Amino acid sequence: RDDNLVFITEVGTKLNAPNLRRQWERLLNRAGVSYLKFHCIRHTFATQLLERNVNIKTIQYLLGHSSIQTTLNIYSHVSDDSKANAISKLNNIFPTDENTITEDTVEETKAEYKGKPAS
Repeated sequence: RDDNLVFITEVGTKLNAPNLRRQWERLLNRAGVSYLKFHCIRHTFATQLLERNVNIKTIQYLLGHSSIQTTLNIYSHVSDDSKANAISKLNNIFPTDENTITEDTVEETKAEYKGKPAS
């Protein structure tokens, strides 16, 4: 059927919200993820594209936002990996004799800063 629907059932009809919610919860359980609202996919989508250096205007367009501020201030987030990578880059600027920079610097920094809030 061609009803211009974005998400459809296997037979092409409109999705039933409770069925979609049940399927979403099954997927989360299979992935070992605690419950998240379905809408979180949009935030993850924006953040993952930003971390892959996709142009912010492209992300704004894909999400359908009229304002780039909505995309930047509400839908994009900074991951722990991004924070650790930024700190690691600073560590590479200021190496010391005691703290020689190695190939594992990013991984070590991630482990050190994992889960700590940005200040």
